[in-house]
Amino acid sequence: RILTKSISRFARNVRECIEYVRELQSLGVSVEFEKEGIDTAFLSGEMMIAVFGSLAQEESQSISSNMIQSYDMRMRKGEFVTCKAPFGYSLDRCSLLVNPEEANTVRFIFNSYINGMSTREIAERLNEQQMSNRGNIWLSRTISLMLKNEKYIGNAHNRKSQSRIKTNAFDAYSPRAEYYVENSHPAIIDHSTFEKAAYIMKRRTTSVIAQKMSKPSVLAGKMQCGICGGIMRRKAGRSGYVSWSCRKHDQKKEDCELLPISDTSVITAAHNMMILLCGTYKS
Repeated sequence: RILTKSISRFARNVRECIEYVRELQSLGVSVEFEKEGIDTAFLSGEMMIAVFGSLAQEESQSISSNMIQSYDMRMRKGEFVTCKAPFGYSLDRCSLLVNPEEANTVRFIFNSYINGMSTREIAERLNEQQMSNRGNIWLSRTISLMLKNEKYIGNAHNRKSQSRIKTNAFDAYSPRAEYYVENSHPAIIDHSTFEKAAYIMKRRTTSVIAQKMSKPSVLAGKMQCGICGGIMRRKAGRSGYVSWSCRKHDQKKEDCELLPISDTSVITAAHNMMILLCGTYKS
């Protein structure tokens, strides 16, 4: 038997609520919803649960919409900074305060990168010195994200990650207004250091991509998608990551569901196939 405060605390929408109740009933477990006064042990049908579940879902969507509007209003006024303090800061209500110990690590990261160390080498050095990362190990990607974070120069770029925002479950991702607030909180890094790091990162990324793509692959024009039969093409991302993707998937994801495959995986598969063919070849 399960006692829960309300349907809105039990499931996110009507469909999930009905599914969970059915599964629990099949296991001999009843659910009592205190706020709505519903007990599945004495309920013969699912109509009441569906009705109250719909009301709970609408209430949840209304609260979510109000929160989004509240964030948007605070962003327009320049009052919103972040919901979570990045490394180097602590969050005091709606304000970011510099954490002196972590700030020293942030300065070390920027200075080391400008002086020639790679993000991987910086991460290894921090792990060797057992520098705290709030319970996590230091990774190369973590260092890269920190080097690109405008909050370290005292600015806040709100809603720069648009891919996470959806109007509803059926619509495509809908872009919302972005807001860039200058001098919204104390800075850890000066603008000159930040711009130097950005320039070096751009130069290194361009160099890596050019180096990886300068050597044409022997598989170019010879690979087809196993799902739709489209042509597979080789491409490199801004980070230097090289992958093979279906051309139809790149043009329209609904036409093909095949996700990009790393260049390393493709080369390994081709190499294994060559070994297999050589082993079974008869002269």
